[in-house]
Amino acid sequence: MTKATLFVVDDEPEMAAFIADVARDLGFEPETIHSGHAFKTRLNETCPDVIVMDIMLGDYDAMDLMGSMQDHRCRPPIILISGYYDSYLAMSAKVGKSKGLVVIDVLPKPIDIDVLENALMGAKDFTKQRHDDNA
Repeated sequence: MTKATLFVVDDEPEMAAFIADVARDLGFEPETIHSGHAFKTRLNETCPDVIVMDIMLGDYDAMDLMGSMQDHRCRPPIILISGYYDSYLAMSAKVGKSKGLVVIDVLPKPIDIDVLENALMGAKDFTKQRHDDNA
């Protein structure tokens, strides 16, 4: 069975590495991306099975990047993360959903490892179900 691919989009390398390590332990094949520009470049090449995305990057914010996902018809489940207020996370999730994207969870930083594991497993289950439905 192929591992689910995961983009971890966060401009904080330590946070991205932490999430990637947790995801790897859960059977994902993670790739860390540290800027919105790099994310857009990768999106031109492939669409991952799951995305974990910080809502504020140095060069773009998640709302811009979710617009790019919509343009590319890339609609994997998304887990949004942020150190900003919970209301900003909720607003970002609403924007993503309004674009037809699947925002499966929103996690405030600092991220609790158990909460992250549950969100990642939920995203993996969602992806597997979607693949099974299309088979």
